[in-house]
Amino acid sequence: MKVISFFSAKGGTGKTTFNVLLASYIKYLLCKRVMVLDFDFPEFNLAHMRERDLLYLEREGIPFKEEDFYPIERVRKKKAKDICALASQFEKLSTELDYLILDFSGSFSDEDPVCQLLLDGHIDLMLIPVELVPVTVPEKYVIPKSFKPPEPKTLTKARLAAKKEDEAKEAAGKKLVKPPGKKKSGKASPKRKR
Repeated sequence: MKVISFFSAKGGTGKTTFNVLLASYIKYLLCKRVMVLDFDFPEFNLAHMRERDLLYLEREGIPFKEEDFYPIERVRKKKAKDICALASQFEKLSTELDYLILDFSGSFSDEDPVCQLLLDGHIDLMLIPVELVPVTVPEKYVIPKSFKPPEPKTLTKARLAAKKEDEAKEAAGKKLVKPPGKKKSGKASPKRKR
């Protein structure tokens, strides 16, 4: 079993969204066994999202089975001993699951479950979404060109070039297609008197 998480010490960066998308991809496209542990106490946004989805399906009369969805479990424990006990259960879960996704809150301190699980080696892969911008990266570090965001002017030029190309293709297409109209009868149209 692989234990994976998207993590950021800041709230609102899309951790829960990424974790849901990853779990859904694993369950519905790869057809693998996956479970999500929601550590985001007291909000539990991921678990609440699932509850809203199920209520919607129920309200709309759309048939479903609980087993069609991957399980989401709330984790209310934050003390080190409780997290260690939970981590010891990962071994038991490995026979039932292919992947375990962990959704943490947007904080980072020694007491947080993410630190305990990470330091104890219970997380196989942690993805940390970041944006490399000059404000957050000191000048002494060199960022390879492949990681630098493109200049806005470059994007604008590329968009303009793509737009011109599309317009040229459209104009060429119009020249080839004759617009519908009246058929010529071969007779000259009478001239109007003024």
